[in-house]
Amino acid sequence: MKKNNLILVKIGNNHFLFDLNFVKKVKNSLDVYPIPFVEDYIKGVLNFEGEIWVIVSLEKLIYGKENEKKLILLLKKENFFIGILCDEVLGVIEGSLPTIKRENNSEEMEFPLDSISEIYLIDGNPAYK
Repeated sequence: MKKNNLILVKIGNNHFLFDLNFVKKVKNSLDVYPIPFVEDYIKGVLNFEGEIWVIVSLEKLIYGKENEKKLILLLKKENFFIGILCDEVLGVIEGSLPTIKRENNSEEMEFPLDSISEIYLIDGNPAYK
């Protein structure tokens, strides 16, 4: 498994890991402009360094409720810009996201994060449930 630097963030009562290669910035105050007629977990858009970012609340999406968030984690991969509302950054760790192999070939793919329900740190390394 390939090792990456992962950022560990707290969102509500849960912890999430994101690959640090995709983190553009963590900001605590940005003007988010609401979008009418969208799902309520989409908090709006913001203009950051000339790029338009969609801001979402994973807590609202997963649990249907949310507390006020202090931080926005800006993630960028190619032309995909998304901001995740989070409570705090708990740190950066070196680890690897689980991978799975497809049945028909030997290509490894990152394990889908939506199938991870718990993340634990054991001797400084993430363990997934």
